[in-house]
Amino acid sequence: MVARLFNEAAQMSPEDVDVHIVLGVLYNLSSENDKAIASFKTALKLKPNDYSLWNKLGVTQANSVQSADAILAYQQVASS
Repeated sequence: MVARLFNEAAQMSPEDVDVHIVLGVLYNLSSENDKAIASFKTALKLKPNDYSLWNKLGVTQANSVQSADAILAYQQVASS
């Protein structure tokens, strides 16, 4: 239910980075890693220099056995 409300908020305010971050965290907590990754990537398009977002993306990718992608995300954290 909460994720549905935030999805509606994302549709109404697609440029609100915080909505996409919350969606990513919610999806991560419910082990919907593909949706979490998509939400974090959308947030990163809006805020590409946010090292905490790159870290969240990397952790989610590592948890979903996408280690090569996770390494790339962690490299962004290191260069931020």
